[in-house]
Amino acid sequence: MVDFGQLPLKEFSIVEVLSYFIPGVVIVYTIHIGGYLQQLYPLIVVENVAIQLFLLTIASYLVGYVFHFPAVLVGRYAKRLVGNPVEYLIDPDNNSPNLLRRKLREDFPTELKEKLRDAIFEYWTHPNEGEHADPSHYYNLCEALVEDACPNAWMIHERFYSNSNLSRAMIIPTLFLGYVILPHSVVLSILLFTSAIVLVFRFLTLNISSIKQVYSSFYIFHLTISEAKGKRS
Repeated sequence: MVDFGQLPLKEFSIVEVLSYFIPGVVIVYTIHIGGYLQQLYPLIVVENVAIQLFLLTIASYLVGYVFHFPAVLVGRYAKRLVGNPVEYLIDPDNNSPNLLRRKLREDFPTELKEKLRDAIFEYWTHPNEGEHADPSHYYNLCEALVEDACPNAWMIHERFYSNSNLSRAMIIPTLFLGYVILPHSVVLSILLFTSAIVLVFRFLTLNISSIKQVYSSFYIFHLTISEAKGKRS
């Protein structure tokens, strides 16, 4: 049995860095056009344009970093619309009766769920221990295995995962920008609010796709290993 505590940590990618920086730029820009920092203008004594851009870059990244926490909370509430993919993608009894939720969830077929769940328990669980662990533990193990043994599949998963985080990070800045612009342009504000809804949808679907990539890659790996053992025996 693999120790659940000994799992590799994710490394930052360029997209993940941008998931701090881009939302921070939008928020700083929104604060600027909203006139919320006019009282601080007399305190800005730096006249060098390069230094100003450098300070704005640092400020944008720090603001984006601070807003990461509320962005995670928004993502958690959004996930309640569809449930936790880590759990329902390997639970053949977890089917949503709601058409919208079914479209958002992108479930595996029931037969594949059963085979995937059996493969996970067979690979990771000792025969005398039973199916005792939380699904998230099994997912973390599958994720670590795919990262180590299936580099191409892992790159696809990381692409989905990073872009999902970027979409999630842009939800609050887009809503904030829409709110600030509302007194000046109702049409543009409506477009921004609609864009925020699209970002929620994009976050959910990309997050589900990243998890499906891990499960699918693990299942293929497990089948390959099982076939190789069968040939040797």
